[in-house]
Amino acid sequence: MNAVTATSVSNIVTAGKTILIVDDSPFQRRRLKEMFSSLGYECIGEVSNGMECLDFLKRQRTAPDIISLDIIMPIMDGIETLTKLREFKCPSTLILVSALGSEEAFSETLLQNLSPDGIFSKRDSRDTFAKGLMQILLQKSTWKSPGVK
Repeated sequence: MNAVTATSVSNIVTAGKTILIVDDSPFQRRRLKEMFSSLGYECIGEVSNGMECLDFLKRQRTAPDIISLDIIMPIMDGIETLTKLREFKCPSTLILVSALGSEEAFSETLLQNLSPDGIFSKRDSRDTFAKGLMQILLQKSTWKSPGVK
């Protein structure tokens, strides 16, 4: 059996996919946008907190395929945003992307049973994102990066 590569993964799951990036760091938004773009995703917006995310989504005709949420942000953090998006039955795939790489960083989310579709570390490679996104989109099961201990 052939090994799955990032290129083959991105060809399978990203054709025509859209993403909204929610992160308070302009550097991280730029980095994530470049990485998702290299996987074939179209970034339809970048916002710096959860409140801006909700406002952005209210103005859209359709939801993005994926919403990437940082956990620690001012005004409305990623956990509160994820909670609201679940309450509103947002159809997007919701992933948490954080600089925090420990289980403790995600325990609040897991304990509240918010069930993000994926949990990634900002230190994850393009290949790790590609493989994780393939699993999430094809199996619709919660996926946790190997970089998140």
